[in-house]
Amino acid sequence: MTSPTPVISKWADVRFTFPAPKILFGKGVSEELPKAIFDLLDPMILHLKKAVIESPKAMIVIGSQSVRKSGALDRILEACERNAIQVVIFECGSGEASTKMVQDGIDFAIKENPHYIVGIGGGSVLDVAKAIAG
Repeated sequence: MTSPTPVISKWADVRFTFPAPKILFGKGVSEELPKAIFDLLDPMILHLKKAVIESPKAMIVIGSQSVRKSGALDRILEACERNAIQVVIFECGSGEASTKMVQDGIDFAIKENPHYIVGIGGGSVLDVAKAIAG
């Protein structure tokens, strides 16, 4: 007789990571952004054979307002500040991802020259962030 599979009762209990592109999902993962950036930094430096980056710059792509209203963006910004990570915010808007959102993001990225592009939000935001990075 096998034991029953445990049932996850709340979304707050759900947590997972995709390795490439690195996608973190779950309650509290926004606090892990600085560690994720620094985890990626060492291999990037070794691969590119560049000088050590003491203060990496992240471009954070968000949707319209939900990440701001929830307080998640403030927590992310505080965590980045504590870890000497510069942050620029690109608000791509709401709705389905569009070529205009991507082009506006590319223009913003060219101007800001970040080391990383991070999408915080749902599917459209992640699609826009991945397209900008590509």
